[in-house]
Amino acid sequence: MPSIRDVAEEAGVSVATVSLVLNEKGSISPETRQRVLEVVDRLGYIRSRARSLRDNQSRVIGYAWDKQRSEFNPVLDSFLYAILRNAEAHGRNVLVFSAEDSTDVAIYRELAAAKRVDGFVLSHTVQDDPRFVYLHEAGVPFVAFGRSNTPLDDEVFWVDVDGQAGRTPPPSISSSTDTSRSDLSGGRPARCPVTAAGWDTCVRCVSAGTRRLRNTTSGS
Repeated sequence: MPSIRDVAEEAGVSVATVSLVLNEKGSISPETRQRVLEVVDRLGYIRSRARSLRDNQSRVIGYAWDKQRSEFNPVLDSFLYAILRNAEAHGRNVLVFSAEDSTDVAIYRELAAAKRVDGFVLSHTVQDDPRFVYLHEAGVPFVAFGRSNTPLDDEVFWVDVDGQAGRTPPPSISSSTDTSRSDLSGGRPARCPVTAAGWDTCVRCVSAGTRRLRNTTSGS
């Protein structure tokens, strides 16, 4: 990874001069400043560091690793890997921190106040997620894998799987008397109302199919 010394050597100036240019301080001639900035642009990563100094940014994104999550979660493992790859491609790093409860806003407040991160990526979202409220009101940038199922979802950026559609049987199943392929295992989901709504629809479809099956049997 290029360092400030690499920039200095390439530009033919001292390390102190590079530092003054990056911090926009000192009596540096326009020609020297331009030469240093051109080297900064060529070296990429150093350019990100320079921009972070000028903009007072950490160039770091925070992500909470919920201690209560299952050890094997291929979806979130792949999600975290994608975050890391894309962050690095844009000159940023990811701070992965552990939390007993990933929805507790205390750790988010602490990291944001200390300017250790510029924003957060959230996961393990819940109904009325308190992190949405705190981060939105505090003006801290964030995106989420999941939603809060509140009006705030219309104001922030999030992506999610369609839990309701995932639980609702397709027409080819719900219109038939074969209910064996409808997944009602595990009971009604308590955490996500969207998935719960799909579960309720599935129950209604299965019940209707069972009634049709009974009517067909009794009439034969």
